[in-house]
Amino acid sequence: GRPGTRIILQHLFALFVFAVGAVASLYFFVGTYRGQQLDEDALNEYGKQFSGYEGPTLKALDNLPYVVVALAVVGLVLVLIWKHHFVSAVVGVFTAAAATVSTQLLKSTLVKPNYGVQEAVLNSAPSGHTTLAAARSLRPAVAVLGSLATCLTGMATMINNWHRPGDVVSAIFVTAFWTVIGLMVLRYFRRSEFRGGKRTIGSVIVPLLTIATLFLG
Repeated sequence: GRPGTRIILQHLFALFVFAVGAVASLYFFVGTYRGQQLDEDALNEYGKQFSGYEGPTLKALDNLPYVVVALAVVGLVLVLIWKHHFVSAVVGVFTAAAATVSTQLLKSTLVKPNYGVQEAVLNSAPSGHTTLAAARSLRPAVAVLGSLATCLTGMATMINNWHRPGDVVSAIFVTAFWTVIGLMVLRYFRRSEFRGGKRTIGSVIVPLLTIATLFLG
């Protein structure tokens, strides 16, 4: 049958967690002096520790959009032709597009106060490259690879001074928020694929583990 009250509440809880995370990270790293200072110090330290990796990571970032689009097309073909899951394909495209558009809107509308801490006066959060890498399915096998790709992409943007840690973290929160919305839609239209609420718990744990791994890195 349709998802019960417990399942709906789990999804709403996940949405709340990611919404609070996105707002809190954007407010702290963009809107406060302490957050900007911490972000800048972390970025400078990244540049010193991983200066030898600028070349390879820059090349990877340049090719990232093409790789993601190619993988997305292959995935859509498999879902549509092999699995015959039209709804899943549509929801997947919608989720990735919504996350990407949200990231660009936030980046263009948020105003970063100039505390004299950071040389760049324009806001760069959330990271569009990290959003692109993170906008993937939360199937168990894909989730592990997707989390690794997201971490590597986030680190690469920092190594090349494209984005600060706060930009990367907020991008993961935004993408995770839209992913949970996609899962809610799928639970109604493809509910036979879901058994219980375990995947909802996974949808919270995977992005949070990604952020934790990023900070450990």
